[in-house]
Amino acid sequence: MVNNPHIIDYSVECEQWAPLLETSQKLFDSVITGAIAQAMPSLTAAEISIVLTDDAFIQTLNKQYRGKDKPTNVLSFPQIDDWAQTMRLPSPLALGDIIIAYETIVREAAEQSKTVENHTAHMLCHGILHLLGFDHIDDDDAQVMEELEMKILTDIGLPSPYNDGI
Repeated sequence: MVNNPHIIDYSVECEQWAPLLETSQKLFDSVITGAIAQAMPSLTAAEISIVLTDDAFIQTLNKQYRGKDKPTNVLSFPQIDDWAQTMRLPSPLALGDIIIAYETIVREAAEQSKTVENHTAHMLCHGILHLLGFDHIDDDDAQVMEELEMKILTDIGLPSPYNDGI
């Protein structure tokens, strides 16, 4: 994306992702850039790795790192544990990896009456927020994260990912 200070590296590990990435990469880059700008405006240059994979691969990671032997829609692997130390780190700041599973995204999009493009955009937004230190372990944190996701996505013209108005 032109004038994007962030380095966004997409790795297509499941060929079913290729057509969507070809038509939607600018939107996905906008989501990532918007999420960083909203959640951490002081972060001017970041590096993010996006792995577009399948359920089998993400299930392996989910079991290995979270102890859950099932596929999931998105996993985030942050590179930064202590945000207070980021002033000493080089720029662009390596935020980490986001892994997204094709079959789960397609299934959830259908169940939620969303487009695959919009659901993927939401999962990228969700994943970036995790890389930036947000979580949804308790209800208060979940509300903060969901409100931020809604703002980020609606600011770039996408519908709210939450049908219940949270």
